Amino acid sequence: MASLPSTRGRRNRTAGTSRTFHEYGEAVANEALRHAMDAVRVTDDKLAAKVGVDVKTISRWKADPGRVPHARHRWATADALGVDESVLWPDALQQTIKTGVDREVVAVYSRRADCPTAVWRRLLTNATDTITFAGYTNYFLWLQHPTLTSVLRRKAQQRHHGAVPAGRPRQRRHSPP
Repeated sequence: MASLPSTRGRRNRTAGTSRTFHEYGEAVANEALRHAMDAVRVTDDKLAAKVGVDVKTISRWKADPGRVPHARHRWATADALGVDESVLWPDALQQTIKTGVDREVVAVYSRRADCPTAVWRRLLTNATDTITFAGYTNYFLWLQHPTLTSVLRRKAQQRHHGAVPAGRPRQRRHSPP
């Protein structure tokens, strides 16, 4: 009899789903979902009716922890069971929340000209405390926004702080020959 290759810790793609397997090949169940349903004594039928999905969908969620429902169904299920969504589907939370060193970066433009004019306008208009122009070529803002002077004047009257660092790059000094 030929032995089957070990599926321990491996994921198997079956019909577009990701399934996690134990050492002996059986699928690991979503125990958190099962326990939450048992705790509030709700059946697959009742949960399916509350969430608005088919009963077979609930069975699939319980049988396969790699199967992550759509956000609206996760929220409805968590509400119906009185638990946090991250308890039932921890992978879903990691997919929706950006982590890492760049988690606060909203957008990156390789050149100033790539940034849409509306972004600069929104940043200047929505500033509530301090506006700092740091750079040698900020004149483009006055070219793109002809009313910028009046906007900055109004912000200053509203007690906003502003700073425009002035200076010029170091000039190369030529020593006499």
